[in-house]
Amino acid sequence: MICYGIVAYMIFFLLKQYKIGMLNLMGENRYTTFFTNSTDAMFIIEDYRFVDCNTSAMAMLGCGGKEEMINLHPWQLSPEFQGDGKKSYGKAVEMMDVAYAHGSHCFKWDHRRKNGQVFPVEVSLTDVSQNGKKVLYAVWRDISCRKPPEKELFAAKDGLETVLDALADGVVMIEIESGKVVYCNHRFCQMLGYSASEIGHLTYTAFHPEPDLTYVIEQFEKQMKNELTLAQKIPVKRKDGSIFYADINASPVELGTTRWMLGVFRDMTENKQLTDEIAQQRHTLGERVKELQCLYGITEIIGTPDISFQEVLQKSVAIMPSAWQYPEDTCARITFEKEVYKTNAFKTTKWSQVADIYVFGEKSGTVEICYLEGKRGADEGPFLKEERALIESIAVKLGSAIERKQFEELLKEKREQLELIFKHSSDGINIAEFDLQSRKRRLVMANDRYVQMSGRSRKDLMEVESLDDFVTYPAVTDLYHRQGCFVEESRTCSGVASWIRADGKENYYEWTASPFEHEGKKYIIGIDRDVTQQKQAAAEIKTHHDKMLHLERLSSIGMLTAGIAHQLSQPLTVAHMLLQETLENCKSHKIESCHDAMEDLAEVLHELSNVTDICQQLREYSHTASTAVETVNLSEVLIKIIKVLSSNAQLSKIKMTAGTIDSGLSIEAHKGDVEQVLFILIQNAIQAADGKKWRELVISSALIDPCVQLTFRDNCGGIKQADLKRIFDPFFTTKPREIGTGLGLPIAKRILDRLQGTISVDSKPGKDTLFTVVFPTKL
Repeated sequence: MICYGIVAYMIFFLLKQYKIGMLNLMGENRYTTFFTNSTDAMFIIEDYRFVDCNTSAMAMLGCGGKEEMINLHPWQLSPEFQGDGKKSYGKAVEMMDVAYAHGSHCFKWDHRRKNGQVFPVEVSLTDVSQNGKKVLYAVWRDISCRKPPEKELFAAKDGLETVLDALADGVVMIEIESGKVVYCNHRFCQMLGYSASEIGHLTYTAFHPEPDLTYVIEQFEKQMKNELTLAQKIPVKRKDGSIFYADINASPVELGTTRWMLGVFRDMTENKQLTDEIAQQRHTLGERVKELQCLYGITEIIGTPDISFQEVLQKSVAIMPSAWQYPEDTCARITFEKEVYKTNAFKTTKWSQVADIYVFGEKSGTVEICYLEGKRGADEGPFLKEERALIESIAVKLGSAIERKQFEELLKEKREQLELIFKHSSDGINIAEFDLQSRKRRLVMANDRYVQMSGRSRKDLMEVESLDDFVTYPAVTDLYHRQGCFVEESRTCSGVASWIRADGKENYYEWTASPFEHEGKKYIIGIDRDVTQQKQAAAEIKTHHDKMLHLERLSSIGMLTAGIAHQLSQPLTVAHMLLQETLENCKSHKIESCHDAMEDLAEVLHELSNVTDICQQLREYSHTASTAVETVNLSEVLIKIIKVLSSNAQLSKIKMTAGTIDSGLSIEAHKGDVEQVLFILIQNAIQAADGKKWRELVISSALIDPCVQLTFRDNCGGIKQADLKRIFDPFFTTKPREIGTGLGLPIAKRILDRLQGTISVDSKPGKDTLFTVVFPTKL
């Protein structure tokens, strides 16, 4: 009777929670109403396809009408694969076959809504007969947001209803105060010949012959007072008026202020071994209760606050043996990754059941049950088929719990890391609410570094209407517009701005901002890095490089002096001699005619014109070039520089050739930068010549779209391999100090880096050197 009392209590509780569920055969008014109005998605499956569904099912899947689902196979409303990696089609057939074979089946499934969203449901399948055909009643419940205890209540309800409907005895629940029937199983309806909806309108007195009512009521009252448990050979009247006799095993159940009677009717007119069946049914019910207690116990363990998944596994393995037929001879073990959790005196035997634990779709462990001694044969060795379903349910439940615990631990770890980064970051981090209309940012959170960078108190920052009141942007109106755009488009934006501190100092910082949305509001998380010192250092470096450029230019002009002096001395000497001779002739009156004097003076003018040309070339080179980007003809620039350096080349005995340069070869660049690079490379070759024998510098070009390549090859003896590694280091030179400063090639490389070009060198010691320069055609 204890078992019946427990079952009665659980039945009542579950039925009250879930509106009494599916109680009877298809077509009866009571079930039709429940089927139509149920908040759970309900389906009827025939030949593995849907033949009917209720409104809740259409709403759950986002369908507009039944016609979108009728005649579909369940896998067609599912993703291609389930969580365990199996294909939905094959597994769906397998699940339905299990329900047909065992009468019912509960399991977890991933379905897909019409919009493509995949969501988890708990599926309960029940095998019933309809018009002589086997059909399945299916109930789906969305478990994406359900707490673990609720899952167990649903599983308990379905399991108990399946068990009670499968009993050979009639089970009925009666409200004591009114005498009305509030629940009965299918067998009870068969015994009396009524439908469930008809029985729901009757009191228990309607099931007995009128002449025997006094006796029946007397027995009922004794059972209600626990003075009697089994009332034997009670006359029962069927709907058609026929009489049969039944043993009624009844006991009262209390829930709050309401009292109920749970009765089990056994038809004593049938020739069956009643004692054995009662014992078996009680045993079956007891086993199912044990299984439910085990699952519910594991659910409670999983729901314990702040419990680790290691503790979940250890506590779960301890309660598992009690759910099997022979708990005293049962041991359990859970293996997860490399850890093992087991009961005391665990021993692997040949009488075992094993189920795999899947975590995030991958096999991560096993659940194992072993009998220490051999038992009589059942469905699976010594194990029942229900125990196979139980161990698989435990494995699924533990896998889900581990997934959740691992995710919670990972989330906790990431949260702690983020809090640590937020607190100790060397960058200022802030979160501000952003108003799309006003384009204003109101601070809601900031780390200490951000407050320190602002030079203000946290209170002042939190109270200001907009953080941008303290910030100066290059184009503030454009930035406000950009901020609104990147928030609306949910993309990251970055830039540089200056921050006006409370003490009036202006600091520069690089900022990066990313938008996000929370509870319908727009927010921006910003990361600010103080670059004031970097900007100052950059300014100092620029000044230093400008001085280096000036020094190199002065050095280059100084090195031109010798050649220019040589070039100027010849025409000036000739002019001086002619003028002196003419002056002597004038004094001695030796000039025979003005014609001779004019010829001499014309020669003087010619020589002075040469001096003027030389000075003009020097003036053009020394003139400060424009910083504007313009079209630069490389051929013209090379010719000009070759002319300027021709005297130095003569003195050093090196022939300069640029015959293969295309006269139309041009690039977009700063002309002064291009001139300086070419001057440095040509002068470098001139300085490498020793003046002892004639050398040659060959300049050639190639168009490698979108770049122009110039090569400078000289045969002035090459560069040592050890020196090549340092050739572009500032102040490194292989020439005497009176000839080279060590700045030319580093400056050329720096200019090319700025122009996004390249320079490289290849040399064979004792032979030749090749410099290769690549200019982009456009900046």
